Amino acid sequence: MAETTSQNHKHKWAIIIFTVISIAVLVLCVKYIDLKSLHDKVAEINGWLLFVLMVILPLVGVPVSFLFIAGGVKFGPVWGLVLAAAAILLHLLGSYWIGNSILRKPLTWFFKRVGYPKPQIPEHHAIPICALIALVPGLPYVVKNYMMVLGDVKLGALIIACWPMHFISVTLAVLFGGFSGEMTTGKAIFLVCYLVLIMGLTRVVYRRLRKKSDIDLTKHKPAESGAGTVG
Repeated sequence: MAETTSQNHKHKWAIIIFTVISIAVLVLCVKYIDLKSLHDKVAEINGWLLFVLMVILPLVGVPVSFLFIAGGVKFGPVWGLVLAAAAILLHLLGSYWIGNSILRKPLTWFFKRVGYPKPQIPEHHAIPICALIALVPGLPYVVKNYMMVLGDVKLGALIIACWPMHFISVTLAVLFGGFSGEMTTGKAIFLVCYLVLIMGLTRVVYRRLRKKSDIDLTKHKPAESGAGTVG
């Protein structure tokens, strides 16, 4: 019980620190970076090319946040969110295909080498556990997706659990990109409030999912065989 309480406090402080840092970065970007000039340069990129990059590059580890900021710049907030949702679905489909192809063994070896061993995900808990993994702070987007695939999660469970969670996580990046051409104090305040709201909702959902699945994802313990376990 004491250990669980301590982990809850650590998770709470991690969210608070991440929120404060994110707000500070947002404020610095608005104050010291010529967002309008940067916006205009990104807006010159071919739309089809940018969408292809948004789909392909995250499959090889490029951070999605920068790509989705560019998507917000190029396509605006509304279409940027629509295309982000489409790209996330394609990421899940692509990760599933790659993780179950001839690349499965190299991926398993690579993730084990870099400290992300294959998790054991019970099929009857697949959806809440995948949702939890999608919400865990600190894990790279590409690592989350491939970890779940290597954990033998069914495609349907992967999409049901991760599509909405990933989408919620990237909305701020898309909105920031969409607003960057004409960033005002009001828009900046909206983004900060939206960030706080998303972080709060993420914490609530995370805690409820943990109770539902009775799984602790704040740490993973290596099994005797060398494979990682979630729980």
